[in-house]
Amino acid sequence: MPLPRPAAFAAAAPCLALCGCVSETPTGTGSTFKFEWWIPTLITVVALLGLIAGVLMIKRRKGGGWVFALAGVFGLIFGTGMFMDRAVVDDDHLDLHTGIIFTPTKHTVRFDDVVAIVGTAEEKAGRRGRTTTSYYLNFQLKSGGVQKVPLGDLMKNGAAAKVLAVAQKRGIPVAGIFPE
Repeated sequence: MPLPRPAAFAAAAPCLALCGCVSETPTGTGSTFKFEWWIPTLITVVALLGLIAGVLMIKRRKGGGWVFALAGVFGLIFGTGMFMDRAVVDDDHLDLHTGIIFTPTKHTVRFDDVVAIVGTAEEKAGRRGRTTTSYYLNFQLKSGGVQKVPLGDLMKNGAAAKVLAVAQKRGIPVAGIFPE
């Protein structure tokens, strides 16, 4: 059986860009947002295939095997972590759980503690002069602090709109920059 060509794996890359599909499940007074089941499954399967191809390439002493193997390992870590990602928004709080499986990131914000919500954008210079923009919801708290919650795909594709709707219903002022 011939090994798959690197171009075949490069052709699978656009599939990984489909990470914007989020499902919403009503729960009591709110909703739970998760990635559609097929997104982390697709990423995990492609990563597993890359890992297998990398190991076979290493055994046959083909160039680039380590690249496929390492990409496969990182893809497995990332893909399996997406199975755990979720955002719960109800009338009382926002609970966001994201990140890789070994070091998840958790944000919990109780709307009773919030005095205002400000959307911000941060630009970072990348390689070759490119810039990337990251969006955040900054919850200004009654205690005087600020809780900064990132607007990743899970938040942008559903949960953020629900958070802003709850804020409007509670009379919490909302201002700033929000992604389109």
